[in-house]
Parts: sequence; C-alpha cells; structure tokens
Amino acid sequence: MAPSVNGTLIASYYACKRELWYMAHEITPEQDNSFLALGRLVEEESYRDEEKGLFLGDIRIDIARCEEGTLIIGEIKKSARSRRSGIMQLYFYLFSLKERGINAKGEVLFPREKRKISLVLNDAIEKELQKAIREIEQIISRETPPRREKIPLCTPCAFRDFCFA
Repeated sequence: MAPSVNGTLIASYYACKRELWYMAHEITPEQDNSFLALGRLVEEESYRDEEKGLFLGDIRIDIARCEEGTLIIGEIKKSARSRRSGIMQLYFYLFSLKERGINAKGEVLFPREKRKISLVLNDAIEKELQKAIREIEQIISRETPPRREKIPLCTPCAFRDFCFA
C-alpha cells in the first residue's frame, strides 16, 4: 500500500522526483549529512518564542501563531536554495487545513537570510497541488525510482550516494 501524500513528499516532488520515491519507500537519507544537520539546527534555534512542532493529522507545522484572529503557519527552511519546494510544502499545509475547515495564511521563513515569503492559498495553487498529488501517487506506485537526473540540488542532497555511488 502506498503512503498517503504528506508535506515531505510534496517538498520532494518539487525538488527531485527520485528523492520523492526514496522518501515514499522509507529509504532514509544519510543521517550524518551536514546539510540535514544544519537544517535541523536552524529549525531548532530559530523563532524560539513561537509555538513549534504542531501536529494535525499527518501535517507537522514548524511554527504557528494567531494574528488579529487569523492563524499564521510557518515553514522554516535553512536557505532559499530549495525555495520552490518549501513554498509548495507550505501551500500543501494550507490546502490540508482548508479541507479541514481551517483557513490560514502562511510564511516560508529563511532565518539565516532574514527573509520570509508570505503565502495565501488560491484556486490556481489548489489546482496545481491536486495535479501534483496525482503525479506523486503515480511516482510512488512504481517499483523502481525515476531515472537519475543531475540537478543543482544534488550537491547537498543526503541521497547523493544512492544516485551517484
């Protein structure tokens, strides 16, 4: 049985389809990868005054706060290098919350760069996510991972040895 689509799989879909397949098949990345460790540290050490690590079903929200009666959820990323995947991951969380009757806004946060990108879900993004979810389900149902492609995100990737060993 294929795993249900979650935020991590959405982020992987927008970063690398091969990584997506590995993650869905519970093939774990190299845990002592310095880029993974840095990401964990940035998340732990940033925004200490915010409510962190909230779970709603299969959604893990990095931070949340209420501002003028509106729920704002945030996704913390170590750098804007994987900007698109972080944005789509947060849109997926907003979409999932909306399906549960919770309207929220989002912020992708890059604390080391002192930047944030504010997000509001719209119909076009919802349609894109629905298409991405269908494609993710197709990819993870395959018996083998998609073909290896050399992309800029390969250098820091914790799955690099799986692809290029």
